Amino acid sequence: WQESASLVLLEAIAMRIPVICFSSTGGPAEEVGDAGVVIPEISPRLMADAIVDLVESPEKRRAMGLACAERVRRQFPREKSLAKLIRVFDAALA
Repeated sequence: WQESASLVLLEAIAMRIPVICFSSTGGPAEEVGDAGVVIPEISPRLMADAIVDLVESPEKRRAMGLACAERVRRQFPREKSLAKLIRVFDAALA
């Protein structure tokens, strides 16, 4: 089973936390873009290397965090999200 856009991934991006995922798992890799690291194959060694690289590179984490924030602003504009939320409440109250 594959999720096209993992909620955990979106929550991390919204919190400006760089994401590390595998490209072979489908949807999440497409969502990450410059907001994280996409590992080309499922490999614990490559995952560990990516984690160590981010832990040791505060500048890279900061840059990816800013990319995360920009991605959230582009994909989930406040006005659009608020309008959807109002429609949900209106439907629930109808």
